[in-house]
Amino acid sequence: MTQSENHYVIIVHGTFNSPVKGQPPLWYQPGGAFAKKLQTELEKLNPEFKGAVWRGWPSGEEAEGDQAFFSYWSGANTHPARVEAGENLAKTMQKIWLKDPQARIHLVGHSHGGNVVLKALEAYGRILTNYEAGFANWKEERKKAANQGQAAKKDDELDNIYARFEAVAGMLSPDWGERPLADSPELHRIGRVVTLGTPFFLKRWRYSRTMLNLRQGFTRTINLINWAVVGVLIVLFFVGIACYLPILLGSGALSAVGVAPFVGFNPLAWEGWLGWFKWLAAIGGGGFILLMLYGLTIDPKWNRNPEDTNYYFDQVNTEWLRTKDAPRIPALLVNAGALDEALMALSSQPLLEMLGRPSVEAFTSLRLHSTNRPPEIGLPHDPDDVNIIQGLVNLLVNLRNIALSPFFFLVRRLFQRPATNWLMNTLRQVVVASATGLPPYEVDDANLEVRPITEVPALDDGGEIWDVSKYLAHHRNETISNTAIDPERYSFFWDANTREKRFAKSHIFSALQKQKETNPNLEKMLGNPEFQRMCLAIEERLLEVIGGVEVQHARYFQDEPIVRGVAQFIASGKRPEPLEAE
Repeated sequence: MTQSENHYVIIVHGTFNSPVKGQPPLWYQPGGAFAKKLQTELEKLNPEFKGAVWRGWPSGEEAEGDQAFFSYWSGANTHPARVEAGENLAKTMQKIWLKDPQARIHLVGHSHGGNVVLKALEAYGRILTNYEAGFANWKEERKKAANQGQAAKKDDELDNIYARFEAVAGMLSPDWGERPLADSPELHRIGRVVTLGTPFFLKRWRYSRTMLNLRQGFTRTINLINWAVVGVLIVLFFVGIACYLPILLGSGALSAVGVAPFVGFNPLAWEGWLGWFKWLAAIGGGGFILLMLYGLTIDPKWNRNPEDTNYYFDQVNTEWLRTKDAPRIPALLVNAGALDEALMALSSQPLLEMLGRPSVEAFTSLRLHSTNRPPEIGLPHDPDDVNIIQGLVNLLVNLRNIALSPFFFLVRRLFQRPATNWLMNTLRQVVVASATGLPPYEVDDANLEVRPITEVPALDDGGEIWDVSKYLAHHRNETISNTAIDPERYSFFWDANTREKRFAKSHIFSALQKQKETNPNLEKMLGNPEFQRMCLAIEERLLEVIGGVEVQHARYFQDEPIVRGVAQFIASGKRPEPLEAE
């Protein structure tokens, strides 16, 4: 980064944290606690960052209209809201880029604000990629006009944009080669990215790449057929208007005055020069269909393979920073493990697989015995009579099932697995989509993984993780609470003995123990260390929700050592040292 750069630091809040008009500024707004702390630390480290946090933004009630970044991130827990916020943030970054050629833009996102930042980077890269495509045409037009001794067409805004591209092209070393100019930090002007406790959503396809390609091929074939029909109709419509109707009307008029016979309504039966009409229509329609065939099958944009990706930076459909040797964006992922995640929502995928699948499999299975009992509550009955009836029913049902066992064997193979997968997919769409805010179709045929890493190729190594979980578990936050956190409260994350003892006394363990008889797979799950950690973390999260303990996820970034570490990374790119537990 050069000495003449103007640094801009934009802070993006998380879910349910949008500002309230007429209230004091929240932590991230100009004048807010975190914004002021970050600005102070940045200026200590590098005087060039003076005024960098929310540079150019008015504060408080003056932050209205186009300049109020806060106004277009609602904080709603939905995927469309995050996408919209990211695209709006990208437009804000574009305005800074257009206004200040020396800008260097740094982004800080808390919680889902980090996903908003990723979407903003994707959208911003798309804007620059489109500019670069226009730049190539602009150069060609100027060259052509110069060769003809004419002045090139003027467009002040576009000329200024493309002049930036031209200047960067002349500045880059020959080693840059044919790589896109938009990949250069000298052009895109993105500085460093910091996320604070962001739960990154990763899409994992449940089918192999071959199966996905086959499905894509089938979809493209259907699209091709649909567009072919549309193409034929379009050709017939325009040919009919341009040729058929005038010929028909002219022939009718000539026939009425006795000059020539009527040609008829069927153009395929026309003779002489009129016969060329059907050939023109056939060539036009065939050409239209071939163009669509190219667009749907041969065009390179359709030939990419499906890939696992981040939900908020789709590397499959993003051209920016895809080249192998392009400089990546430095990123710091401040992470506190399970303390960060809103686990009741974000653990829905693994919990559904652990608890839901055995129940669904039991529901769809066909067994060779019966455990059905007649209803008892609310009906007059004698316990001995019920037991006798139950025994007779079980005997008859088991005799029936033994006789039909070959049929049941085939049905299990043909029915149970497809039915289980279909029900699990439906439950996944309802439960996971509702918990995460993703639309149901985006979790169809795919697993959602919530991870502390981005897996975004545009970021340097996908981002460096700065784990502060042990520090938070032992640290007393004087600015929030006068009561020190119990040092053993979160030790179950890394200490096996503590985890097993805590789990044996947990409410969730007691409740699940009662279900072991009806769920034979539960015994294995209860001994799974990851399942135990998840259950204990959910109990801790419930305590936070009801106000029983301090909410770490919402406030830990206000700790002075963490603010200093964030400022150090933004100012110098140096990763902060691990924080001591005590």
